[in-house]
Amino acid sequence: MNIMMFWVGPLFVMSMFAQAGTGDGLNSVDTALYWQIKNVEITADNMIAELNEADPNDPPAEKPPQVDYDAIVQQLGSDAFADREAAQKKLEEAGQQALSALEKGTESEDPEISVRSQRAIHNIQQAMQQQQMQGIHPPQPPGPQHKAIRRLMAIRTIGEKKYRQALPLLEQL
Repeated sequence: MNIMMFWVGPLFVMSMFAQAGTGDGLNSVDTALYWQIKNVEITADNMIAELNEADPNDPPAEKPPQVDYDAIVQQLGSDAFADREAAQKKLEEAGQQALSALEKGTESEDPEISVRSQRAIHNIQQAMQQQQMQGIHPPQPPGPQHKAIRRLMAIRTIGEKKYRQALPLLEQL
C-alpha cells in the first residue's frame, strides 16, 4: 500500500484515510507512528490520560481572552526600553497571530514602532521558514474531531499493548 503522509496537523490523518481506501482508515494508521508524531510516549499511564481527556461531545470550554496585538504594537514605541523589548518579544512569540497588527505597525509615523514592527515580521517569517524546513508546523488547536481520533487511537493502542490497568476505564466507555 502506498501511503502519502502530510505533516499538517489533522491533514496527516485525513490523507491516510484517503490513501488507505478503507471505510474509516484508522486501521491503516500505525499507532506507534501516530503517537510519535503527537510527541506522546506509549505507556499505560499516557494512554489512560488520553482517554481521561474531555469527551468530544462535551460543550466547548471557554475561549481564552483575545489578545489585543494592536495595543502591544503601540508598546513598541514606549519611552521605556524594557517595555519596547517586552512588547517585541510578545509579538514574536505570538507569531502568525500578530502579523496583521505588525503590518499596520510598519506604517506608523513613530519610527520606533515602524522599525520594530518590520524587525518582528522578519523574525517571525524566518522562524516560520525554519520550522517548515524542519518539518515543524504550528500547533493546531484540538477540535472535537481531533480529540475523538486521539481517544480512538488510545483505545486501539491499549488493545494492541494489552494494558490491563486500563480495563476499568474502558468498561465505562
